[in-house]
Amino acid sequence: MIFYTPGTTTQLYSYTANADATGKVALSTGNPLTQGTYDLLVSTANYLKKKFANTALNPNSTVPLSQLTAGDFNNDNVINSLDWSLMNANWFGAGGLTDVNNDGITNSLDFSYLNANWNKVGN
Repeated sequence: MIFYTPGTTTQLYSYTANADATGKVALSTGNPLTQGTYDLLVSTANYLKKKFANTALNPNSTVPLSQLTAGDFNNDNVINSLDWSLMNANWFGAGGLTDVNNDGITNSLDFSYLNANWNKVGN
């Protein structure tokens, strides 16, 4: 997660954390943020990046994240044939990078995510 001055590309703080089971990230104590409004850019492997504009936070906030869009296996921030080529190479393979639903195999269930998100672009 990267914090920016609202409406700009001025990076203020970068934070790495895992979301809890409810999709929230608790900011650790001791971070340099002050109470205010920030733009956030959230990214994780295999998902499109998502920007949250004008988010009010204080240093001890819990940041709720909406669901990110799955299928960006090459992390170029677009879901397209390059991602399909990675999925195709793993077809009926055991889990791994392209197993979107984490059922242990790359198959048509995983492709349904890719298909539903085809040509989507992250922020």
